[in-house]
Amino acid sequence: MDFQRATQAFIWALPAVGFHGLHLAHKNTFGAKDGEVVLYQSLKDKAGMLTPNLTTLYLMSFWNLAEQGPMVVEVPAGATAGGFLDIWQRPITDTGQTGPDRGGGGKYLIVPPTSDIREARGYIVARSPSNQVWFAARALDRDPAAAEKVARSHKVYSWSQRNNPVETKFIPVGGKDWASAQPVSLDCWKYLSDVLQPEPIDARDMVMMGMLVPLGIEKGKPFSPNERQKKILTEAVRVGELMARTNAFDKRYANATVWPGKKWEYANMVELDQDNNYSTQIDERGSWFYEAIGNTSGMQGRILNFGQVYLETSKDKDGNWLDGGKTYRMRVPSNPPVV
Repeated sequence: MDFQRATQAFIWALPAVGFHGLHLAHKNTFGAKDGEVVLYQSLKDKAGMLTPNLTTLYLMSFWNLAEQGPMVVEVPAGATAGGFLDIWQRPITDTGQTGPDRGGGGKYLIVPPTSDIREARGYIVARSPSNQVWFAARALDRDPAAAEKVARSHKVYSWSQRNNPVETKFIPVGGKDWASAQPVSLDCWKYLSDVLQPEPIDARDMVMMGMLVPLGIEKGKPFSPNERQKKILTEAVRVGELMARTNAFDKRYANATVWPGKKWEYANMVELDQDNNYSTQIDERGSWFYEAIGNTSGMQGRILNFGQVYLETSKDKDGNWLDGGKTYRMRVPSNPPVV
């Protein structure tokens, strides 16, 4: 029973574990404190990230609302797109071109779950379901110098410092070797326990949290599994990872195919709240967050003239699985329907 629970929990936990893995990279590899902004500029800078866009500059920062108070981010006018996410990588609000400022710039105030702040003059106010928050954006200017300038024009500080903000510190990755993919080891469960401990638990997650208690993962208690639990968790994370990989490469949900008779699929079919009618999108979000990070309104492909649609394929035109030992050529016809 516990082994089966753990394999399914791995898939359920992917968004939160991915969130925490990136947060740990910020702290332990880049030396970035919460509120400091990490700049991902070169191809190597992004090599440790789950499926980044290789041609645009990323900027990212984490924040703990319970410890640091409400978070303010001043987003400059210009070609940027991003947003704030909670620990399950659910969007709190977009910023930039796909956000309320529509590329004109604005001050965003992110408040904790229990805050009594509803509005503040001059600020775009949004409430986070979790205390830990991740802010990420891309600078979209084709000129790298211009992109870096607009990225460094962001300001991050505490609401309590709004009258005298501290200067925002920017930390370039600088080509460091790093990785943030979900670990296929006992560390995966430590990540999960650590990221959940300071957070309120959603009603929809309580059944899974109950299933994890016999495995040593429980709200309010340190993760200290016994030998039996370690053995089960270590085996289950390996099997769970294979399940997640299969789910990502061979979609288990409807309407993933883009064109009839072709092999292209929509990579991101996760609704913003990760729910679909009467159920949570376990397979949809498991597929996306196994191979990628982040989700915003702009990543849904539903805002005319802005944002993105993510397509992928794991098979060639004849339906054979792509083979890393082979070379493939993709032909794009003239006048493709992209802006």
